[in-house]
Amino acid sequence: AEEALNANEIPVGCVLVCKATEKVLAKGRNRTNEIKNACLHAEFDAIEKLTMVIPADQIGWNSIKLYVTVEPCLMCSSALRQIGINLVYFGCSNDRFGGCGGVVSIHNNPNLIFSQALIAFGGYRRQEAIILLRKFYITENTNAPVPKKKTGRMLKLEIPDF
Repeated sequence: AEEALNANEIPVGCVLVCKATEKVLAKGRNRTNEIKNACLHAEFDAIEKLTMVIPADQIGWNSIKLYVTVEPCLMCSSALRQIGINLVYFGCSNDRFGGCGGVVSIHNNPNLIFSQALIAFGGYRRQEAIILLRKFYITENTNAPVPKKKTGRMLKLEIPDF
């Protein structure tokens, strides 16, 4: 996450760890601005790095746990379930896009047809994660789009009947 912060990215970092040996298999961080790819979240970066070393079809995804500084978003929570990672530890909740209970519970939704549920535990080094996010958001985000001015808009108070 600190690497992401130093690269002017939202400071989210993660590691993929073998459950049996506790060996770190791959590390990832947000690279959305750097690579100009909105999907390159820390989880995807780590998964991509691991598949560059071991072919994806030879990885026992359910033998891997993931540690990430911020609760996986909706997209990442779904992807983790689809590939078979079933254990996640995250630092702080993602109150805008969280997929492990922060906004939506994709991690354990029984109506999703792919793989087993994703067990997610929040609060792992939570304060550190929040401080890193605050350090990022207190500065000017040079990669953020220019906000549109809200001029010439009128508040419509009349609501039509059905």
